[in-house]
Amino acid sequence: MRIHHRFHINLLTKFHPDPHGRDPPQPAPIITEEGEEEYEVEKILDSKWKGRGKARKLWYLVKWKGYDEEATPGNRLTMWEMHKKL
Repeated sequence: MRIHHRFHINLLTKFHPDPHGRDPPQPAPIITEEGEEEYEVEKILDSKWKGRGKARKLWYLVKWKGYDEEATPGNRLTMWEMHKKL
């Protein structure tokens, strides 16, 4: 599949806020060529080491781009990720 970074201005529409005051939908994940979901990291909030010896790995607490600031640990808004996944 080919993705183009340019498009015609006629494809744009004016933004209309939700009349019921609901939050806009969160951005969809990026789908890689392998069919895996990817999310863009906005900010690294913290880091820590987990494990012992050779199994020790560096993990990051990340804030996902496009998601609300009211992030709580354990949900999709912020999450601990291994450094190799980022």
